[in-house]
Amino acid sequence: MTSSPLHPGGVCKLVCGLGIWARGLKKHLKRLNDPKHWMLDKLRGAFAPKPSSGPHKSRECLPLILILRNRLKYGLTYREVISILMQRHVLVDGKVRTDKTYPAGFMDVVSIPKTNENFRLLYDTKGRFRLHSLRDEEAKGNGHALSCFSEEEESRSSFRNSVFKKMDISNAENGES
Repeated sequence: MTSSPLHPGGVCKLVCGLGIWARGLKKHLKRLNDPKHWMLDKLRGAFAPKPSSGPHKSRECLPLILILRNRLKYGLTYREVISILMQRHVLVDGKVRTDKTYPAGFMDVVSIPKTNENFRLLYDTKGRFRLHSLRDEEAKGNGHALSCFSEEEESRSSFRNSVFKKMDISNAENGES
């Protein structure tokens, strides 16, 4: 390692002419830089919870701590929400999640069995996350695979698919493509 006059004993990185090496990913998120759909106050603290890496992009998710503290009002403080999560009371898509910054995203089902409540994360017309209350039978199914078809519609679609496959086979035999 070479030393630098600006940072003795370490190596400097050229960031606008001066600066120090960045080591790894950023671990903090300033409250003014958070996504606006989180709807956090500007003046209540300097930092916001930075989402963990997970199934949703960090700009398209809502950390669990914000769901429990700011939206559902289950805890007044950061520590209260952490204690709720560590007691394994919160499920996301049917799995217990204890990570306070776990990224819950669009169409995820957040369940709290102790209170018999289930919520689905949906967008409102302005692009902000809303917690839509669910019944138990809706929450049991996978959040991403909603059954929208009746049996009759499914049988019609399978018939249609078989007809198209037969047409493709007959076209291939005739030399058409």
